[in-house]
Amino acid sequence: MHGDDDPGVGQPLCPDCYDYAAQVVWQWWAPELWRRFTIALYLHHLGTPADRAGLERLNARGHAGGTRKEAGSE
Repeated sequence: MHGDDDPGVGQPLCPDCYDYAAQVVWQWWAPELWRRFTIALYLHHLGTPADRAGLERLNARGHAGGTRKEAGSE
């Protein structure tokens, strides 16, 4: 194990082989990838609050394509 003052701590194992450009790109896109993943997880596995309340989804363009379900009707 390395000591806290070891200059190798936090460094890649092979500085000549490490892909620094790919790391920069990954760090740039990571927040957006995480945001999209959490949205997909929420929509596909947990559903929206409207889904859980038994309401139909509206058209994505904002047109009222769906209506509220009446209690007791299926």
